[in-house]
Amino acid sequence: MASEVFPSPRIFLELYKLVRQEFRYKQPDYSQSPQATGTGLEKEVVKLLERYSIREDFHVHLTDRDPAPGFSGLLHKFDAGIKNKSTWNQCLFEVKYRGDEGNLAYEDIMKFHHATFEYFLKLLTEHHWDEANIFRSFVTTKRVSNAYRQFFYTWGIVLIDPELLPIPGLVRISEDFQKEIGPTDQILSLIEQANELIEQAYFSLAQLVPEGQRYGNVLSLDKLNPATESEKILDQHQFLYSEAKALKKYVRGN
Repeated sequence: MASEVFPSPRIFLELYKLVRQEFRYKQPDYSQSPQATGTGLEKEVVKLLERYSIREDFHVHLTDRDPAPGFSGLLHKFDAGIKNKSTWNQCLFEVKYRGDEGNLAYEDIMKFHHATFEYFLKLLTEHHWDEANIFRSFVTTKRVSNAYRQFFYTWGIVLIDPELLPIPGLVRISEDFQKEIGPTDQILSLIEQANELIEQAYFSLAQLVPEGQRYGNVLSLDKLNPATESEKILDQHQFLYSEAKALKKYVRGN
């Protein structure tokens, strides 16, 4: 497992199943399916998080009903937020449903990116260092371009969409395969490579603060992945996903 991953890979796998199975690319019948809306998807994400909160040792502490102040004083509403009870690690979630617009938009991403960064800076400048250890996840049923996928890799945000199992989810599903058929070389290799990719592509905003500068005003760009690196991460992610699909077919026959 990566040095710090919050929440556990199980949550990412379950969220992936949610967007893939319940909110696939289809035009919903709003009269028949009250869940098939943006609000419905947000509620399902929160319900899933609440369902796993006890065994995962976290609680849901931010929703759209609990705005959080940012560095500028502006109040930001997050679709969901969870906080670990022991370590104070946080993960903030943005949820975007397909609706009438099938493609993820620039505004969808940047609003979340800005709001989470504002919230992070507020905590950091108030010396709430432990609480500033903020991870970020973007849950969507919209179509996502490769350019936007690379943006998420650059900034350490986990994207959860129906087309590509998130990297932490690759770890979890590989561990499930291992329980079913044992630790084969292929499974162990997949777990190792996925964990290495997590180290590159998923990190908290607090990791942008250099060692020894936790109470200073210095941010480091060293952790960020430039375009050349994020492109490599995307290629590797797609390769590992194809390996996981082949492994699933071998293990479960579907």
